[in-house]
Amino acid sequence: MILTIILVFWIILVASATYLLDQMDGWALLTFSNWVLTVTILIGTFIVIDLVFLFHPAFKQIIPIEELGKPEFIEDKKVYEYIYPEGEKEGVFSKTYIPIDDETLIRIKTLLGSLSKSEEEEN
Repeated sequence: MILTIILVFWIILVASATYLLDQMDGWALLTFSNWVLTVTILIGTFIVIDLVFLFHPAFKQIIPIEELGKPEFIEDKKVYEYIYPEGEKEGVFSKTYIPIDDETLIRIKTLLGSLSKSEEEEN
């Protein structure tokens, strides 16, 4: 990115010196049209390399997204839920909502107490 910006400024400098200051064409080692062609080829190469990194499967970070049912929304904000300890489904939980941004909330459910196995069998 920085190299591309530097090369574009170099093209502007070569064009300005050649046409506005009446310098001899080729004063910057190459002619103006050769500089434009070289910078165009380099920028095209950068774009191809970026596309390879963007679409090649080896460079993608694969994160499975598991959605159980429909996503939950509270006040037009999507709610993501985290349960601590993981895997607990029954018991008394406290719920804490943490806003992340204007569109996202995290609900942290912390287990406060659970029924013992003998109490579960009685109920």
